[in-house]
Amino acid sequence: MRYYCTWLYGTDPRALELPPVFLDSRIQQKLTTREVNRRQAEWNDAGYRYPMAWQGPDLYIRLQVPAGSFVMSVYAINNDGETRSIRSMRDVEMVVKSGSDDATLENLADFNALPTLTTSRIHDFWSGVYKRFFVRGPCNVLMQVRRNYSDIVKLSGLMLDPTDECPAPYFQTEQQWQQLQAERTQRDHFLRADFVNKPAVRAARFAPRSSEADAAAAILSRLDEMQAWNPQWWAMNHRRVGVLLARWYQAQGTLAGPMLTCRTTALYYAGMYSVWEAGQTAQGLRTARDIEQSLRYDGHSDYSGRGLATVEHYLNPEQTRPATQP
Repeated sequence: MRYYCTWLYGTDPRALELPPVFLDSRIQQKLTTREVNRRQAEWNDAGYRYPMAWQGPDLYIRLQVPAGSFVMSVYAINNDGETRSIRSMRDVEMVVKSGSDDATLENLADFNALPTLTTSRIHDFWSGVYKRFFVRGPCNVLMQVRRNYSDIVKLSGLMLDPTDECPAPYFQTEQQWQQLQAERTQRDHFLRADFVNKPAVRAARFAPRSSEADAAAAILSRLDEMQAWNPQWWAMNHRRVGVLLARWYQAQGTLAGPMLTCRTTALYYAGMYSVWEAGQTAQGLRTARDIEQSLRYDGHSDYSGRGLATVEHYLNPEQTRPATQP
């Protein structure tokens, strides 16, 4: 496997942004500016060294997912795909499997014997492509990205994001978030019991509402519950429902109060993140992106693996410690 950097600093919107603290450290060293904030880098399998008919070598990934619900995203960009015949020679396959804590990627036969969760394809990705998967932890996710007789396998990013619209520590403390998760678990337990044992309660939850606004709010509430009740359905359908609700709220004109909150949540489910952030701002909230962009390098601390602690310290400098110094 190769770690390859095409350019250290650039503005191409297809390339991922540099982490804000690292970017600030480069700015302090006068290596770039805040506007030139992207880097085109990748992992690849050096497949170009092998004949086109060669199977592999491929990329293998193992990711330990903590407890909770997350979206796992793989990002790939065919940044040099317009040269020669490369564009037509890049069409790779993804196989996602589940393994035990001691599962390894050292033996291909052992990997092939693991249960397959899903498969996907990465092709036609000159503009950059995200492949997103809904995962529930704790678990181990193992992934093979097959060269599929292309000239190379290349990936630029692997992310694991909580599904919560307002995650810790940006909108609440870690303790508050944990308390909310416990309350949700208890709520789902009682809802399941009522759904099975109390037909009247079940009917009332899905009965017609008195107004379209009440119906839209109820759908959002049911959508949140479905993430725990039927995660497969939620993964496949939440964006579609979010888009329909966002269109309805858009047709209502200027909104405020609970209607604005519901519209913002619908935009989040729809994946319309720029407009969603504008909705958060209209509610008087500071967006996670704004917080991230405000982080600065202090000139001496080691921030590696301490993203959560860095944000916590920025938001509550008197209650948290800064990143560990070397």
